[in-house]
Amino acid sequence: WLDHPVIQEILTEYGIPVVKTEVASSPRIAKMISQKMNFPLVLKIASKDIVHKSDVGGVILNLQNPEEVETSAEIMLRTVHTYQ
Repeated sequence: WLDHPVIQEILTEYGIPVVKTEVASSPRIAKMISQKMNFPLVLKIASKDIVHKSDVGGVILNLQNPEEVETSAEIMLRTVHTYQ
């Protein structure tokens, strides 16, 4: 499997549009990053060890505001931790 940043780079090189992606090291940082983006957003766990991220609660769709991003990131970390 290729990491998301590598896939984005390859697609960009071939002129295929990709969505903007940011990586956050904590729920608080995710909230801060989201304040500079357009909503709705998708939150996805960044882990090389989890291939099927949605199977372990590692993808949350349709987030509408920074507070929801932070809360969802906290929940996601707890949920994923129970699976891994």
